[in-house]
Amino acid sequence: MNKEAVRTRIEEIGIVPAIRVFSAEDALFAVKVVADSGIPIAEVTMTTPGAIGVISQIARERPEVIVGAGTILDTDAARRCLEAGAMFLSSPGLDVQVVEFAVKHNVVVFPGNQLRQAH
Repeated sequence: MNKEAVRTRIEEIGIVPAIRVFSAEDALFAVKVVADSGIPIAEVTMTTPGAIGVISQIARERPEVIVGAGTILDTDAARRCLEAGAMFLSSPGLDVQVVEFAVKHNVVVFPGNQLRQAH
């Protein structure tokens, strides 16, 4: 799914559930429940243990779910999440390098409202 299709689908759904739990198993369960309840989108936060593995598993096993990565603090995390199959990125603050990375890779990005110092 390309950037425009992801953006359009997010706008249509109108909600982005953030999955912030204490284990990878809980994250997979939460995404399943959310998706099976009719909301085929989930943002797995990097604060969730094993978040990249969760993103990868969702991308492989639930292709109908738009899976994204949240709490992205730097371009290394952004890169790893995209490699795992994330379709969008979000960050708690405005990190210009993360936004530029997302633009360069043609990925939807939701920067937070606090300016973060460039690295």
